[in-house]
Amino acid sequence: MFLICLKIIAKYSAMLEPVTQLLQAVDMDMFGVRNHIDLLLKAFRAHREGAERVFSEDIMPEVKTLADKLGVDLTVPRRCARQIHRSNVGGTIEEYYRRTTYIPYMDSLIQSLEIRFGDSNKPYFNIFKLHPKEMQQTERGEFKHIVLSVKEMYGIDNLVEESLAWYDLQRHMPLSSSLGMIELVKHTNMFPAVRKAILIALTLPATSCEVERSFSTLRRVKTWLRTSMSDQRLSGICMLSVHRDKIKQQKNVLINKIIDKFGRDPRRLQFLFQE
Repeated sequence: MFLICLKIIAKYSAMLEPVTQLLQAVDMDMFGVRNHIDLLLKAFRAHREGAERVFSEDIMPEVKTLADKLGVDLTVPRRCARQIHRSNVGGTIEEYYRRTTYIPYMDSLIQSLEIRFGDSNKPYFNIFKLHPKEMQQTERGEFKHIVLSVKEMYGIDNLVEESLAWYDLQRHMPLSSSLGMIELVKHTNMFPAVRKAILIALTLPATSCEVERSFSTLRRVKTWLRTSMSDQRLSGICMLSVHRDKIKQQKNVLINKIIDKFGRDPRRLQFLFQE
């Protein structure tokens, strides 16, 4: 039983590994992830429909080879002569484990992916279509339909008109497709509705990775020597730690801003002491 479960999980975990890596990335491509999951769902449904063939050709031979190496005999668990609450699974060892292990696992896997990335959640992902990279691959009519669904979902005023103007602007003077959603915010000063939508997109965590990174950063930053710092200072230091790559890129600019900030601060320090 353990070897069969191990092989089933290993097979489909390997297929899902690229998705997990993309979802854990800092600048994740939500549409790329969703499109890849659609392809995986088609493959998983095909495996579910052809469960007998897939299990007998892809899983059981590897399980038997591993069992022979470990000296383990593949047997069926003891069954009652008469079942009351469910039917007995008869047949061979392969049929038993296919019906009791493989098929329920595939049903659960497909259902979980459909709930998380199904059509009911599609409007949440449509907000990422405001990125220039996605707009270049979308026709104007389709883009307008997508923006309407985003407006209905989030209730942003003037989003349709501004988004179409944003779309036309990107068609004539496109921004770099390598820009992240954070870098895109500074280019939306003249499009407040689009700016608001992008800010909403930045606050939509697909996974708990962002929260986990924050707690990991807090554990590194707030040591026992820094337990008395204020919340504002702690938040600032954590932001510096999280976005350290951007800090390194603009180190000189940041240093000059810090010097100017300290220069404008009216601190009345008494450096001369009188008796």
